[in-house]
Amino acid sequence: MSVWKDEYGRWRYRFERDKTPYSERGFPTKRDAQAAEAVRKREVARGQKNTNQGTDLTEAADAYLDFVQRGMEKETYRQKLRIYQSFLSMFPNVKIHTVTPKQITVYLATCKTNDAYNRHRKELSALFEYAKDILGLVTVNPVAVISRLPHTPKKKYIPNEKEILSLVMACDPKTDEKELLICIMLTVARVDEILRLKWEDVNFEKRILSKYTKKTSDKSYVPITVPMNEDLYAVLWKMWEKRTQETYVFFNERNQDRYYSRPKFMKSLCKRAGINPHFGFHTLRHYMASLMSDKMKVSTKTIQQFLGHQSMKTTEIYLHSLEASMTDAADGLTGLFGLESNECSGEVCGEVLRKKDGSTGGNIE
Repeated sequence: MSVWKDEYGRWRYRFERDKTPYSERGFPTKRDAQAAEAVRKREVARGQKNTNQGTDLTEAADAYLDFVQRGMEKETYRQKLRIYQSFLSMFPNVKIHTVTPKQITVYLATCKTNDAYNRHRKELSALFEYAKDILGLVTVNPVAVISRLPHTPKKKYIPNEKEILSLVMACDPKTDEKELLICIMLTVARVDEILRLKWEDVNFEKRILSKYTKKTSDKSYVPITVPMNEDLYAVLWKMWEKRTQETYVFFNERNQDRYYSRPKFMKSLCKRAGINPHFGFHTLRHYMASLMSDKMKVSTKTIQQFLGHQSMKTTEIYLHSLEASMTDAADGLTGLFGLESNECSGEVCGEVLRKKDGSTGGNIE
């Protein structure tokens, strides 16, 4: 099959002529991909693609994107794809070894802000570094001689406690909105880490859970163990009792699979809560990190463990600092969001678990 839809819902084509691969991705419909493939095949047949020696930038970008798709987050892949498509729309059919710093500069000049300029420069540089170091298609990165532009990052908006409580109150009790919100906040997790959460990662007996992050040097998933306070324990226990399958904590009944994203979740919830402008899941990590640092006086090292950062400098972007253990920090969050955690205390739930006949669920020892 030369035309197919990738996991991001975009169409692509790929074919070979004389052992030379030709491919392109990012088409909105199958018909668009087929039409582009037909044009490319005619060009190849007429020898237009082989007039000059060298590899098309399109092919190099496609090889790099395949690598990115395997090892990086989806949003990283999407951003790179958008930028490369934009550059190729300005310089179609260009050979990678012929791209000059001047062409890069002309393209970057179309970016409206210094922030966009720097992001596009960074992603183009990553492509040429891959082409140089891994593919061996160029000897020099043409982006390397182009300097970054000065940019002052926009101050991160951090919601206040009233807004967070409004979010919790606005959750639809007929859905898993409140559970998802609480799990993200009380584990200080990325949304992907919670959406990937399996029941085998939840240990009710030891009152811990393992969230898996890909923020490592080799892009492999590693577990981060997080203690469950009374509120988180109660939320997960109720979900466990009402589960309809044994694998994922957050299960999409419509698709009979886990959720891979919740793109409209926070915008809709903020609208119902009367919060404008709305903010996303990642802002919740900043809020919880700041809360632990400013009000609970948790140490930067402990917050770093919660956030799953490799570098302390990254953690410092989220907060201001001081002292406590992870368990103390988790316990300090109990009761913040008006949850009735006493409905399922550790002793009560543990006793229920011991009475079950082998199918205890979660990770019970």
